[in-house]
Amino acid sequence: MFKRISTITLFIALVIFGFIVNGCGTKSPPEPGRYYNKGKGFSIKFPGEWEIKEGPGQEEPAVEATSPWENDADVFSEFIAIYVDELPGTTSLKDYFNELNFNTENDLAHYQEKERGNISIDNTDTKWIIFTYTLAEGAMQCISYLLIKGNKAYMISCNSEPEKFDMYRSKFKEAVQTFRFE
Repeated sequence: MFKRISTITLFIALVIFGFIVNGCGTKSPPEPGRYYNKGKGFSIKFPGEWEIKEGPGQEEPAVEATSPWENDADVFSEFIAIYVDELPGTTSLKDYFNELNFNTENDLAHYQEKERGNISIDNTDTKWIIFTYTLAEGAMQCISYLLIKGNKAYMISCNSEPEKFDMYRSKFKEAVQTFRFE
């Protein structure tokens, strides 16, 4: 009988110790190299050597990561920007994507769609589109991912010069696949 009580006491002590060590169900500590934006409800791992700059998140991105200069002749830094938009009421991903695409097509000079598709990011349906456009600095190519969680729309926009797009596409994809809702 005494041995059985000791075994039960030991089991209870181990369970209590496990809760103490693991923080009673709290989230794990921040992952090194991961950018967290608790206010906007997301995290992402950008390429390690890229510079990260937070923004106000209204018309500007909530965060933007830019590539280092490749050489002295480099005139453009590739970048990944995340925009977060508060949605009024219930908006479907399809409707929001179509509205955003329509506005982008009308707002950007020489806009030309290349591809579009669907994937899953953090177990969430996501639409993506690749397009080219022109800025004062020159021609650009972009892959944008759009996903909705609750009343927020998240757009992950990855941009480079068209001739470098294929070189950066794997870095863009790798970063986007690390996007998580927090």
